[in-house]
Amino acid sequence: MSIDPLIGKVLGKRYQIVRLLGQGGMGSVYEAVHCELDKKVAVKMLLPQIAENAEAYERFRREARASSRLRHPNILEVTDFDHTDDGAPYMVMEFLEGEDLSALLTREGSLALEPARDIFMEVLDGVEAAHQGGIVHRDLEPENIL
Repeated sequence: MSIDPLIGKVLGKRYQIVRLLGQGGMGSVYEAVHCELDKKVAVKMLLPQIAENAEAYERFRREARASSRLRHPNILEVTDFDHTDDGAPYMVMEFLEGEDLSALLTREGSLALEPARDIFMEVLDGVEAAHQGGIVHRDLEPENIL
């Protein structure tokens, strides 16, 4: 088992990485703590080989900028964007506690119509707000719905 070298590191003199929350094709998301405020946050980092691609980097930067302007109860708030000392870009988001839709479906097997409808309507409200803010969500899947 390899240990993630970011665990325990402090990014930008503000965010201490606590643990890996998840990984995808483009990057990783970590739980972190704001060092001064003692507040949990989520930190999304691009994989180094992805960050080297100028188009992917620019898309990530635009995502952070556009997302930081959105204010909606069904959308994660982006609060910061920066680079590590070695130049890797990261964005800081609010940290949410809870179970994602994938875990809920694994546990329950399926959902009754009313709870499924309620979840779907909240997702649609968030997607509509994102679209109005000029954002198209490119990774809408059960793991990204909390």
